[in-house]
Amino acid sequence: MLSKVITSTKCIVPFVCLLSLSLWAEEPQSAAKPEIITTVTLESVQHIIQTMGFECIRGDKDDKGNPANYFTFRAEGYKVVVQVPAPGHVWLFNVFTDSVRAETVNEWNRNSSFSRAYVHTDNNLYLDTDIVIHGGVTLENLEAQIKGFRDSVARWARFVIDHQKPVTTTTAPTKQ
Repeated sequence: MLSKVITSTKCIVPFVCLLSLSLWAEEPQSAAKPEIITTVTLESVQHIIQTMGFECIRGDKDDKGNPANYFTFRAEGYKVVVQVPAPGHVWLFNVFTDSVRAETVNEWNRNSSFSRAYVHTDNNLYLDTDIVIHGGVTLENLEAQIKGFRDSVARWARFVIDHQKPVTTTTAPTKQ
């Protein structure tokens, strides 16, 4: 009887060892896959930005009395305008009334990623970014891009201030 137990144990031990190795080599299963966002509306983006802790203000009504196609929020004290021109595209921009030389704008664009600066036809200075939703992004990725633009606005403001021409004052000659 003892020989039968030993023989059956000889068969079970390798089986248990193989089973243990196969379980040990398996990748752990994640609890849940992140949701992929493939389309957005102005309202859904506004909800996401509000959930991030920003206060959003919806724009005025258009000429026909329809709700405006944008909202704003404050990023580091600067107003950011948000539009959703298409379900797969979010556009964030900031308007500065300061003026800078073209070289300054070019320097920013050459050395900065994910945002661009330009002088618009209204002669205001713009900083903007596009967030492409088409094809899908995670909520974490969308929030990271919004935070990245918030940080760019603050850096842009400092950059503009640092690159403005110094104001020189001329004084009239004094009589002696």
